[in-house]
Amino acid sequence: MLILCYPVISFVNHPHQGCIKNLVGDNPSKEILEFLSSEKNVKKDTPPCFIWHTQDDDVVSVFHSISFALSLKERNIDFQLHIFDNGPHGLGLAENNPSVSKWTLLCEDWLRENNF
Repeated sequence: MLILCYPVISFVNHPHQGCIKNLVGDNPSKEILEFLSSEKNVKKDTPPCFIWHTQDDDVVSVFHSISFALSLKERNIDFQLHIFDNGPHGLGLAENNPSVSKWTLLCEDWLRENNF
């Protein structure tokens, strides 16, 4: 099972330049970027996923979570996606943001539903 919180998924669509530079340097090939783009690498053995993001995250676009969820759906991989209205990137448990802090309870329920 995967639990993804405001994840960087794609290195080709809405890429996070800081992650690209930190992982593969300044001038990676298109092939490397495609290889690292998780939405392009979902396989039948990809585990079920719980994903959450805030729609106004100004560090990592919510597009990353949406595109990954779409790839999971296309391949019939179980997932649960939650997009909250607002909150900055890096909220963690979101203890200071009551609307987003619900993600922990939602995730706990999801884990139980999946016999974890």
